[in-house]
Amino acid sequence: MLRRQRVRRTRSGSIKVDIPPPEQEVLRHVLPQLRDLLTLGSSDDRTRRLFPTAYANDPEAEAERVVFSLHEYGLWATMQQD
Repeated sequence: MLRRQRVRRTRSGSIKVDIPPPEQEVLRHVLPQLRDLLTLGSSDDRTRRLFPTAYANDPEAEAERVVFSLHEYGLWATMQQD
């Protein structure tokens, strides 16, 4: 059975992702839930493994790392809206 590539680059250089409708529906429900969990940060038990403490003995360095990570993941603006 031949399968089409799900992710491909178009002639214009953009990326096209082909996701079947049932999987699109799952993503519509799961992604907002994931976004909500990610904005909770490391203080929530459900996300602690996603944001492990890197500098246990240096609170200032740890705070800087958290802010940097939130910027990197695009979550800083989301957290500032709360």
